[in-house]
Amino acid sequence: MLLKRAAWALLTAAAAGCAAGTSPRAAGARREPEARRAIAELAATYQRGQAEEFFALVDQSDFPDFSSFQYRIRKFLLHNHGLNLDVIFDSVVENGDEVAVTARWNKAFVDEDGHQRKENGSCELLLKARPSGGLALLFVRGDSPF
Repeated sequence: MLLKRAAWALLTAAAAGCAAGTSPRAAGARREPEARRAIAELAATYQRGQAEEFFALVDQSDFPDFSSFQYRIRKFLLHNHGLNLDVIFDSVVENGDEVAVTARWNKAFVDEDGHQRKENGSCELLLKARPSGGLALLFVRGDSPF
């Protein structure tokens, strides 16, 4: 957990503007297309209500308090339907095998009482390179779209 906070602090400081030569790549980050694909896949499996496929895209061993995150996702998907999630990228910063994405999101769904609901927010999504390829969700800070 301490390692995650340190990594997050490093990425946040880098995004705020560290000294030249020590800051991670921001504009035109080479992993940006990969990050977009990973988040699009997370959003798509979430919208389809496919919890197991969604969790396969999350770094479960390093995700802080994964059991609570998993419980919230399962509960939401069980009690709501007609989900539409739109994630809008604001910035991408990469540092080694980690990619931090700052994003805004809009979500619409029908709750268990049949009422149309809309939510929106902003967050930072931390993704980590997988040994097998691709990026996995490692952490969500702020208003989670999931």
